[in-house]
Amino acid sequence: MPGFSEISDYRALRPDIILCNHTLEHLSIDELKETLENFKRMNPKFIITGIPTENMISRVCAMIGKPHGYFEHKIGMTQIHREMARRFNLLNRKNVMTLTVASKWK
Repeated sequence: MPGFSEISDYRALRPDIILCNHTLEHLSIDELKETLENFKRMNPKFIITGIPTENMISRVCAMIGKPHGYFEHKIGMTQIHREMARRFNLLNRKNVMTLTVASKWK
């Protein structure tokens, strides 16, 4: 996306690892599907995702963060993991301090 990176077209990259930390939840479901298809074509060895959990603690933290530039989440962890599982194999998943689910996909 212009203004956020010096890379003009991420789809041309062939990275070993793709890291998405608290980003995928800001996409619409259609944008997520397109992005994951692009990731698949990029053929990384691994994709590592950090996605906010869907519990009371994460909701309170989100409410606290809203006045300070919080961007609304368009989709939730469950939808993201469902779409990831349709395209990639889950290798490992861990909860991090009840606020984030970190997952490694291949």
